[in-house]
Amino acid sequence: MRLLAATLCLAAVLPCASAQPASAPTAPAATAASSPQMVKVRTGFGFIEGPASDAQGNLYFVDMSTSKLYRLNPHSDLDLVMEKTETGAGLMFDKNGHLFMTQFGVAKLVEVDLAKRTLTTVADTFEGKSFSNCNDLTIDSQGGIYFTDPLYKAPPHPQGKQSVYYASPEANGKRIVTRVVEDDKQPNGVLLSPDEKTLYVVPAGRPALVAYAITSPGTVGEKKEAVLPGNGDGLTADAAGNIYVALPGKKLIQEVKPDLSLGNSWPVPEGPANCEFGGPNLDTLYITARSSIYTINLGVKGYRLTAKPAVGANFPDSPSKFYSDIPEKDLITTLKAGGNIVLFRHGMTDASAKDVPGATDREHQKNLTAEGRKQLEAVAANFKTLGISFTDARTSPMFRARDTAEVLTGKAGTADAILASRGGKDFEALLTPPAAGNLLLVSHSNTLATIAPPTVRAVDPGCCLIYSKDDKGKFRCIAYLTPADWDRLAHAPK
Repeated sequence: MRLLAATLCLAAVLPCASAQPASAPTAPAATAASSPQMVKVRTGFGFIEGPASDAQGNLYFVDMSTSKLYRLNPHSDLDLVMEKTETGAGLMFDKNGHLFMTQFGVAKLVEVDLAKRTLTTVADTFEGKSFSNCNDLTIDSQGGIYFTDPLYKAPPHPQGKQSVYYASPEANGKRIVTRVVEDDKQPNGVLLSPDEKTLYVVPAGRPALVAYAITSPGTVGEKKEAVLPGNGDGLTADAAGNIYVALPGKKLIQEVKPDLSLGNSWPVPEGPANCEFGGPNLDTLYITARSSIYTINLGVKGYRLTAKPAVGANFPDSPSKFYSDIPEKDLITTLKAGGNIVLFRHGMTDASAKDVPGATDREHQKNLTAEGRKQLEAVAANFKTLGISFTDARTSPMFRARDTAEVLTGKAGTADAILASRGGKDFEALLTPPAAGNLLLVSHSNTLATIAPPTVRAVDPGCCLIYSKDDKGKFRCIAYLTPADWDRLAHAPK
């Protein structure tokens, strides 16, 4: 059977050179208990911009002063991903996990191949003329890209105007570029509202947030404005549609409500250029501020564009996060036939228990809670109901992983060094399932997060990824299931 497969997301697994300039996180200063705490997590850069979060909780950003692209993982470890970005500025992932970037220096919109570390031009001209200083971008759910082209350099100015442009979704390998906005000086930051009904533009030359009603993709209508307490730069949105604007001159992050009234503001030690929600739970606001990255938790969830469905907006935490690239009946048929890999994150553990890194005894590891064990027992019962069998199980050495395998299959798994790897970069070495039955792999969140498809926001305890071969013999992720999904599938009307 031909599987309609998602691309195996190994881009996040690529080994990166060690980052050079940035120092380790610094201890936060004491603040009032009622106030969110601003934390400096990295410093030592020249001028950083363009923060963009991926589905695994990593933050990508550029240092415009050195034309370098970096990745900061949820543990604040830093990797140098790419050099020579030609003064890369804005960054954003589309719904399929592809990264796009504006190049300020050479005035282009490009796609970044993180696996190959190459750049492909998406747009560099309009009506046969070059752009000036492509600065920021935002992407809609159809794959269309809005980007700004202000004037910051000396003439010549090929377009003769400072505008916002729209590169249409790719069709037959081509995109059509149209001019969307041309009625303001130096359109700098740009952002779509989560419902994609409003295009926000921050002009660099005056203290305003301009909101354009979108009448159709790439076309705007009515215009409204909010007056800001200072000139703005980059911006981001939370799941409720509130906008957060970086005000470098005022050293503030300013909240703007959907009705364009001003909300709270938060001081930043350095002038912020941009901000972005990120982290594994999408509830940390990352701020790129000149030489440093700061974080603050505002008690809200951010918004990020993903395929099914959008993260944040219309994505409650409690219901199932079921994702599959094939119909459910075909998924069950595939699993019953065997020859697949079911990759679990271990079950729920006691967060209050000790967890000593490198410990090999049960006493010093977080172990399954009674609730976690009960949840896994229910999944095992559903395996039996669905006729899904396993001939082998491999786990990380942690007791919580071994216990998970034993509950699911009735026998302890074999410890595997690859599954203990925090990076998970050798994952493909495990893609050797048995001819009959399926292979169960159990590991922790760090390993699974690096190989999760872009549509998966998080790999929660007891959730799993399912990998199967396509018609070319290549393994690809075809599903992401929660414990609730297994129960629903097992009890669905036959």
